[in-house]
Amino acid sequence: MRVIMPHRHVLLAVILTALVGEMSVAQVSVDPRHQALVILLRELAPGVEQQLESQPPKCSMHILAQACSHWDALSLQAKEALAVSSFRPARQTSRLSPSGHFRIHYDTTGVNQPALLTAGGVQIPNSYEAFVDSALAVFDYCWDVEVNQLGYDPPPSDGTQGGGPEYDVYLGSRPTNDFGITWFDDADIMAQGALGRDTTYMEIDNDFAGFRTPGLDGLKVTAAHEFFHAIQVGRYGIWTTVPNSDLYFYELSAVWMEHVLYKDIRDYLFDVPKFFLSFRDFQRRSYSFTTYSTFLAGYERSVFAHFLAKRFGGNMMHDIWTAMREQPFLESLRTILLARGTDLPNEFAKFYYWNFYTADRADTTHYYPEGNLYPRMAPNLSVDYTGFSTGVSLQSYPLSGAFIEFHLGADSVTSVVVNVDAVAARIDNGSARSFDLRMAGGEQGGAIQTLADNVQVSFTGQPSTAWRILYFSGNSRTDAGVKTAPSPNPLRLSDATPLLLPLQNDPSPDADVSFLSSSLNLSYSGKFPVTEAFGKRVVSIPVQQLRGDLASGVYFVIARTQQSEHQWKILVLQ
Repeated sequence: MRVIMPHRHVLLAVILTALVGEMSVAQVSVDPRHQALVILLRELAPGVEQQLESQPPKCSMHILAQACSHWDALSLQAKEALAVSSFRPARQTSRLSPSGHFRIHYDTTGVNQPALLTAGGVQIPNSYEAFVDSALAVFDYCWDVEVNQLGYDPPPSDGTQGGGPEYDVYLGSRPTNDFGITWFDDADIMAQGALGRDTTYMEIDNDFAGFRTPGLDGLKVTAAHEFFHAIQVGRYGIWTTVPNSDLYFYELSAVWMEHVLYKDIRDYLFDVPKFFLSFRDFQRRSYSFTTYSTFLAGYERSVFAHFLAKRFGGNMMHDIWTAMREQPFLESLRTILLARGTDLPNEFAKFYYWNFYTADRADTTHYYPEGNLYPRMAPNLSVDYTGFSTGVSLQSYPLSGAFIEFHLGADSVTSVVVNVDAVAARIDNGSARSFDLRMAGGEQGGAIQTLADNVQVSFTGQPSTAWRILYFSGNSRTDAGVKTAPSPNPLRLSDATPLLLPLQNDPSPDADVSFLSSSLNLSYSGKFPVTEAFGKRVVSIPVQQLRGDLASGVYFVIARTQQSEHQWKILVLQ
């Protein structure tokens, strides 16, 4: 996780000696561990540390990881602050969970004493043992689901630290909405270099009083979240060779895990609006999906994990994390998608298309299962189309999506423009690229999409391979394009993009599809399900089904259903 020079351990020993002396005072006015995070924030993101009191991060693991990866550049004060992680909090007693996997450390008196809450959010006197009982049961449940059922490797043992080999959880009073933190054990580094791993321990709040998700519900989502961090850091590691170590994915995954374990507790909904309403810069350009900052840490992007899980099943996330032992997140995602017959550009575009279907436009059957609880994606730009040529010029960061609304009197068209250039996002997500959209009633230049009522929209952006565009009707909430032909055409068999055959409103469940050569010889046939894509009925044919049977050339394509027969002509390129 970090490159540690030999002198670092000497420095930590000196720092810890000083800290032990300071912490021996019975009462301190400022929690030194909280103050350490403020110092690290001041170092990593100057000017934002003041927001820590009013907007504390839900989980500060990403701050520690960022500081560790920048160890050599930290000031002495910041290194002293980071050394706090090697000094575990003192608590009066501890108890083992029934499974023996966890040890909960807590106080029976004082400000750190845990407590259950009344329905009104008030602490129940002398309920600390009941709270600990709940914590022990919750953490055992998290282990059972995340390790035994989902198949993630458990976090490594820390030996005798904390009293034994079990995982240590410390309860204590934390600032409101600062749910918890997973600390790295500097004294027990598992691996270092390009992919670092550490043993960890955890601190969480002692009652969650006044939190946005209070009481035992707050305890549950925190346990699910932080335990997944312990798994990530201890078994799968953090890459130091990519910008910001892909920390946004660690946080969005942990937030997603909360919902996997506790579907009826929707704490993640507090963060989702930040993605749909304000994930953009002051010029209204949507940030790259790879963006990471202290206050855009990834919580708001947990919807991407929900997208992947709905598209490919819950084991999709497990497969990505397994692949991350060999390569960073984007590269792992690309590998896993290719193994499933698709690719990153195609799926990232679909992700942004799904983001049209939220709030009152939600379709919880085909898209986000809880999309009705998400806000509408705020448009990057809205313009009125009066019947004449109307154009807009915007910029887009690599691996990002923009929503442009054209208002056409009684209807509207939302253009979803997606920059799918993951390579550029990995190299430099700060370089925006320009594109132009123009709506007109007649013929025009550029890549043209014909919409209803003979309206046409042209798009210009370079390179052409970096862009995917779809147009949605505001009234019908379906694809606004007039598509009576297959796409893509020509069909490149070297790409992973599937062939889509439009069947209009054909209700048939499947179709028999045949490819005939120009001499009318049968080259390929197969049966495929008819599905719905953005409000229209289509047959989707994976290209890997066709690669061994079709050579380059022109083909007649026939799709027969229970209701009708459809015919097209397409160009196939190897």
